[in-house]
Amino acid sequence: MIADLPFFTLRTQTQTQTPAYLRVLLLTVASLLLSVACTTLQPTTNISAPEYIDEGELWNITWEIQPAPDSIVIGSVVRTEPTGVHQMRVYADTSVFVRIFVDDLVVIDTLSVSVIPKPNESKFKVYDVEESDSANKYMVGQTSVDRVEKENRKFRMDVFGFSRLHYPDSIVMYVHAIDENGNFVAGMAPPYGDSSTAEKYFRGLVEVIEGEEYPVSDFVVREVHEDITPPNSFGLALDYSGSMNLEGRIDFLRSAVRNFVNSKRAEDEVSGLAFNHDLAFGIEATQSGAEFMNGFASQDRFPDGGTSILWSGGWMVDYLESRDIRNRALVLLTDGEDNSSFMQYLLTNISLWKASDLVYSARERNVNIITVGLGQNVNQRLLQKLAYLTDGQYYHIDAPNELVDLYRALPRMFNNYYTITYKPHLGTGNRAVKLAYFNNVQVDSVTGEVSVGDSVDFAGVQDYPSTSVAYFSLASADLDEQAKQNLQILGHELAAYTNLNLHIVGHTDSEGSDAANKRLSKRRAERVANFLIKVVGIEANRVTTEGAGFERPIYNPEANEFQKSENRRVELIIQ
Repeated sequence: MIADLPFFTLRTQTQTQTPAYLRVLLLTVASLLLSVACTTLQPTTNISAPEYIDEGELWNITWEIQPAPDSIVIGSVVRTEPTGVHQMRVYADTSVFVRIFVDDLVVIDTLSVSVIPKPNESKFKVYDVEESDSANKYMVGQTSVDRVEKENRKFRMDVFGFSRLHYPDSIVMYVHAIDENGNFVAGMAPPYGDSSTAEKYFRGLVEVIEGEEYPVSDFVVREVHEDITPPNSFGLALDYSGSMNLEGRIDFLRSAVRNFVNSKRAEDEVSGLAFNHDLAFGIEATQSGAEFMNGFASQDRFPDGGTSILWSGGWMVDYLESRDIRNRALVLLTDGEDNSSFMQYLLTNISLWKASDLVYSARERNVNIITVGLGQNVNQRLLQKLAYLTDGQYYHIDAPNELVDLYRALPRMFNNYYTITYKPHLGTGNRAVKLAYFNNVQVDSVTGEVSVGDSVDFAGVQDYPSTSVAYFSLASADLDEQAKQNLQILGHELAAYTNLNLHIVGHTDSEGSDAANKRLSKRRAERVANFLIKVVGIEANRVTTEGAGFERPIYNPEANEFQKSENRRVELIIQ
């Protein structure tokens, strides 16, 4: 509750060696200022909300403020009227930050609500999904634990993510139980199953922190299905760089997106953007799968250009924050490494160009990131870090046709799962959480990773993405005007980061011998380095060069001319 909160605090300090007449004058002025402040700056505020509501009920936050404030920010929603009501449909205990702005003053407080759960019936009806009878590693159907037991079928458990919102009081681990045909195994925990079944299948939990094991003595398992889960807001970030033209990848991606919107629930919404070195196109959030696909088809075009994974992912996270829905998730797909986010940052001055930028932005906005890496040219460690540092999951896809199955399954995976809630061992940083479970044949285990605390650890992963800063004609080391313009912008920005060193790597296409390509790539790197040092003014001791030849191509083999062109590049690596 907030009621009649002061907008400032008067602080006094003991004064010594001050003449009496001056003290009288100061007190008189202070008294006048205080009188004016109290009559002009301190409005009457009355903000209220119920402390308890039923699960799924609308939570009404009401306010009455006189005179009218400049703005009231409730979570991420901005209002300006002096009286009003803000409604949220709430399914779990939650807190909302409220900020009131008057001139240069701000009041910050928190409203909290406790949710009264639905009656715990002895046996809930398991949501009816058709059972799959063919092998699939993703969730494509559903079966009951009774049938699994009867047929002595084996299943596995996968960690889907975590929630740290109530740390240090609790951490929630999200788990799927999947049989060999891709069926979710239902009925193993309350309220759909019973506690004895949960004890049979969920055997134990251990936290592993810096190599030390901390067994969890008590944890609670609950089963969740899509008939009671709150709505989701999905954001699809899709790689539309030139490499998506290979192996029919773009056609499989279109089919995958269609499967995604067809599999989601009616109450779930989906938005999306396609990215290359820039934003290719975007689609506003909608609950209509047909409307989304119409927007996708109308803006669809031939993929080209580089890749701006981090910068574009930041755009999508920022958009999802505007959606007034509790569950928000970014599904980010790429088939390559980020080579354009830093340049986009320089061109737009939008600071979303480092891996840590994207992680902190997603955490602040309560957006989970699911990363999907397609093929062998992705930075798997980076994609894994982005996922687990934001309580999401990473999926690696070798063949593009597998995208179709994964994207069909993802909406179901968000709405059918088991939660394991436990009291964590205190401490911040990265930790592993190991679940022992009975797979209906023997005891097995699965491990997930979670990071708690405000800071994030990118050990073993390059936080600063490499950036392709120049492209070259065949057998040439000459900088064109576009490359010079890019280097001017980049160099002037980097001149201020005196703690950063620059490693410049030249590359070639497959034409020519290894020895010739080594020499050519070295000249390309040195040409860029000389421009940054002599024209822009970067200190020479901050710059190193390398000629990689054709050892680290973006495309191999080079089936098209655009692949050769993108391989003839110079990359800048910030260290």
